[in-house]
Amino acid sequence: MPSLSEAMGEIHLVRHGQASFDSAEYDELSPLGHEQARLLGAWWRDQGPVPDRVLHGGMRRHRQTAVGFLEGMGLGHRAAEALVDESLNEFDHVEVVSRLQPDLTDHHAIARFIAAAPDPAITFHRLFSEGVARWTSRRFDAEYREPWPAFRERCQAALTRAIEATPSGSVTMVFTSGGPISVLLHGVLGMGEENLFDRSLLHANTGLTRLELLDGRLVPGAINETAHLVAAGREDLLTYR
Repeated sequence: MPSLSEAMGEIHLVRHGQASFDSAEYDELSPLGHEQARLLGAWWRDQGPVPDRVLHGGMRRHRQTAVGFLEGMGLGHRAAEALVDESLNEFDHVEVVSRLQPDLTDHHAIARFIAAAPDPAITFHRLFSEGVARWTSRRFDAEYREPWPAFRERCQAALTRAIEATPSGSVTMVFTSGGPISVLLHGVLGMGEENLFDRSLLHANTGLTRLELLDGRLVPGAINETAHLVAAGREDLLTYR
């Protein structure tokens, strides 16, 4: 009889490393973000099984995190084998914010607005929380290129495909963003959508959420694990945006 671990498939959801929020190109890992991804891979090399497949969203920061992870594991040659699922992409944060505050028409305007605030961290949280609350309220669906229900459904479809690609005893690593991880985790836990994205802001960069697939059911095994960052012993490694 196979052991329980052999009977289970595992899907690991990884939030991308720190992006370059204040630079000309946001969808790019910062130097710290690259380091976070490599540290995750090095830690996984010593702690976890070799993944059977690597899947990432279509954003640059998703692929860079997946590549850094594989390099940290000593498996950089496998980067070309990584699968891409665009449904794992993050929602359009610029559109969500600009519908709330129309003068913030692009990422650079948002970054400048936050940087000029007396308390940038509080301003960042307020701006995104209020923008997302408006988006998810369903009262303004017609104003968005991707309404909230469409985003939720594409994230759930991506998880379904990942489940189908993860037979018993195998491991799939999924590199994505905080928004999709929040949607998927809340679905697995059977939680309501109230304040869902308030929690998404707390996903650490390269935080690891493990979902175990047993008899067709997904069971969370770990949520937002950051042991790979803590083990490095540096406070600057733990970031949230």
